[in-house]
Amino acid sequence: MKATDRFKETIKAYLDRKAETDEYFALSYEQPNKSLEECIDYILTTVQKSGAAGFADEEIYGMAVHYYQEDNPGEIKTHHGGTVVVNHAVELTEEEKAQAKQKAIDEIVAKEKQKIAEQEKKAREAAKAKAEEAKKRNEAEGLLSLFGED
Repeated sequence: MKATDRFKETIKAYLDRKAETDEYFALSYEQPNKSLEECIDYILTTVQKSGAAGFADEEIYGMAVHYYQEDNPGEIKTHHGGTVVVNHAVELTEEEKAQAKQKAIDEIVAKEKQKIAEQEKKAREAAKAKAEEAKKRNEAEGLLSLFGED
């Protein structure tokens, strides 16, 4: 597994907040022999060893805190590949919401225009086929058009 940037940012933000409010943790967090990259690798190693597919946020945060508070937190492997999913809701700005709404409206309008164009094309083709059929029937009956239409 390789940690996504969003996962790393989420863990770092949590640890930064904890260090601001917990002086004891702040000392552990500042250790020069510890790094965010190694912390992430520790979390991924622990998750992989557990065999579980999902964890509560508190469990993951607990693993991060454990890594910084313990001199030897346990086995740490460097991870590559796989996927880490962060399940936090994304908050959109009012401008982003308006843009998303306009995009959805534009897509609906484009689909409706396409439907109308297809219906008009089918109607023209049906009218053309009907006219050709009438012309053939008239020719078969020997009738000529008085208006010189084909």
